[in-house]
Amino acid sequence: MQTAIRDAINRRYDLIHYLYTLFERATHTSEPIMRAMWHEFPNDAVLYPIQSQFMFGDSYLVAPKITEPTREQTKARI
Repeated sequence: MQTAIRDAINRRYDLIHYLYTLFERATHTSEPIMRAMWHEFPNDAVLYPIQSQFMFGDSYLVAPKITEPTREQTKARI
């Protein structure tokens, strides 16, 4: 339990610097913090229709789970 808490605290402090830099850059350039995939990779046309994931800054890909896994996906994990 203490290891999980320590890891969470360390991750938080690692992200503080990233977030500070991200927000500072956004104030100077008016660039959005949360961006569509095509915004970060404009030359990759495959990314244009993707609406289920986004970039948080230029380093973090956010792909939330928005549907239940199919039977095939569940069997593949076992």
